[in-house]
Amino acid sequence: MTLSRGGYLLNSPWRLRHFFVVFLAGPLGVIVVQVVLAIAGVTLDPTHPSTMFGVVVPAQTIASLLAIGYLSVTRGTGSWTRDFGLCLRLRESWGLVGGLGLQACALILIAGLLSLLPEAPKPDQDVVGAVQAARSLEVSLAFIGTVILAPFVEEILYRGILLSVLFRMMNRHAAILISAAGFATAHLFDVDVLPLLAGLFLVGVGLGYGALRSKSLSLPIFLHVGVNLTGFLLARYSGHLG
Repeated sequence: MTLSRGGYLLNSPWRLRHFFVVFLAGPLGVIVVQVVLAIAGVTLDPTHPSTMFGVVVPAQTIASLLAIGYLSVTRGTGSWTRDFGLCLRLRESWGLVGGLGLQACALILIAGLLSLLPEAPKPDQDVVGAVQAARSLEVSLAFIGTVILAPFVEEILYRGILLSVLFRMMNRHAAILISAAGFATAHLFDVDVLPLLAGLFLVGVGLGYGALRSKSLSLPIFLHVGVNLTGFLLARYSGHLG
């Protein structure tokens, strides 16, 4: 069994190269879809909600899941529970409320840091703008993409693969901090996220310790859903950045 009472995925087969396989699969999937659409003569606005949540997010998610499945079958046991610690335990659903608190702490940290700057840049994310502009069906797609799919895929990637690799290379606290830094900086594909980096790092730390406590992805998934749900509601109904 990969899951261990004494540690977190200590016997997982993953190496850093496997992390990058899944990490790059998502953007590659988006590029492939864009090329296919361009060949078909279809031009889409990448920031429009229908494109963001109807094309970009599904393409990225499907490509990532295909890469995860491929690794599990070819390098792992074929069981996502054994290979990545993927499971959900209802007793850890309190993580949804914990995620709300984690998001609140991140926002307070961001606000505090920005207040120290004489000309603080306005934090922004393309996905937040898309959530705010979403209408009817787009809202449902945005909810599924940001609150459900993103936590599921990102927890497999950053806690199920990266954190398990780092735990074998260094002490657990250093591993959590480095994995959190990777989680935060990965969001810099959207350069306007830079002011949010400290908050994202804090969230990553919380998710890492959640994984350590749970010895699986159960608690971090619930926490991550709580974080993203809070951000979704803030972006959608208050106009603030989540």
